[in-house]
Amino acid sequence: MSKPDMVEIIDFVTWFAVTRKNSTSAGSGFDCGEDLAGCDGARIMLCGRHLSGDKAVAAWWYFEDCFYSYQKDNMDSANMTMHAATCARPAGISVQALSNCVDGPDGQAMLEASANMTLSPPAVVWTPWFELDGKVPGGGKQPIEIDYLKVICDAYTGTPPESCNGA
Repeated sequence: MSKPDMVEIIDFVTWFAVTRKNSTSAGSGFDCGEDLAGCDGARIMLCGRHLSGDKAVAAWWYFEDCFYSYQKDNMDSANMTMHAATCARPAGISVQALSNCVDGPDGQAMLEASANMTLSPPAVVWTPWFELDGKVPGGGKQPIEIDYLKVICDAYTGTPPESCNGA
């Protein structure tokens, strides 16, 4: 999915399945499921996209793809920060601006927005949640694995990118 010809045809939104720890108080914190208690990974990726700009798909997509490549590592907060910096520089994202966003009110606001999206239908039943043109592959039942490349290539109506050959 990180191939340049695929990045050119993709237009989508990144958000995370986030719930409020205490539904009576939005400022009480968030639960990001498998993420660390502070939702560090979600805040890092949300801030990376925010800082690179929604229209700079190649930059934020590179950042997310790079950051996800480190998931096999023991991703405690220190490792996440280190890997985020490693991925930010080549994506043209300021490491200091990323840190300020993650640790500041912008990162919290983006978690709040993700929590609000989680509440919107259709109900999120797994992560990463994936919709294409408002439809969930597999009818909304959790698949064992989604072949994202195949789903996108099958739905694409223009001349398919080279990366779709064999998908």
